[in-house]
Amino acid sequence: MNEDIKRVLDYLNRNKIRATYGAVGDYLGLPRWPMPNWDELLVARSPYSSWIVRTRDGLPGGYALEELHPDLESQPEIITEGKQLKEILDANTN
Repeated sequence: MNEDIKRVLDYLNRNKIRATYGAVGDYLGLPRWPMPNWDELLVARSPYSSWIVRTRDGLPGGYALEELHPDLESQPEIITEGKQLKEILDANTN
């Protein structure tokens, strides 16, 4: 897993907040089309990686129930913009 994705996932897990695939893709500088292969980028579907979600329903695509983090829907906020994600991550850099 690339360090930039790990940085995003560490933040999302620590703060129990979701971000859309589009926001994370924008932050990473990935093209919208063709769609990135998220299974390849995230390495494995797991509760750790389930914080990256679809816009339409706030859930990760193709995940089984046991692959979802138990706190996934504990907060209604979802980061939807790459710029917003970058600002948050920059402000939370140690």
